[in-house]
Amino acid sequence: MVSLRGRTRLRDYRGLCRSHPWHAAALTVSLLSLTGIPPLVGFAAKLALFGAAIDAGFSWLALLAVVNTVVSIFYYLRIVGVMYLGSATGRVALLEGSSRLVLGVSALLTILLGLGAQMVFGDDFLLITALR
Repeated sequence: MVSLRGRTRLRDYRGLCRSHPWHAAALTVSLLSLTGIPPLVGFAAKLALFGAAIDAGFSWLALLAVVNTVVSIFYYLRIVGVMYLGSATGRVALLEGSSRLVLGVSALLTILLGLGAQMVFGDDFLLITALR
């Protein structure tokens, strides 16, 4: 998103939604997916991971992963808040050319694979995982 040549501080994302709304939207989709928010693909992945841990007898590990997920929500939403509520502090270095295409395709696939998780993982995936 933001070129990583020295622009890794939180303040480098201030006001990104005003200057580059599509970049901010793509980053928001990615961050929400990492937290496991439905209907994004991260939700299906975390559901499968938690279910596998419980099936293997590692309920404590699944519980630890859930706690980690809750902590990550606060961390990632802090970045989203700065992008949408902060004021831009200067010129933001952005991805150009084919990197923009990859950014858009990645965000779209994050949404589509989340919506189509049953097709990807099997018809009974969400039902069986939820009933464990």
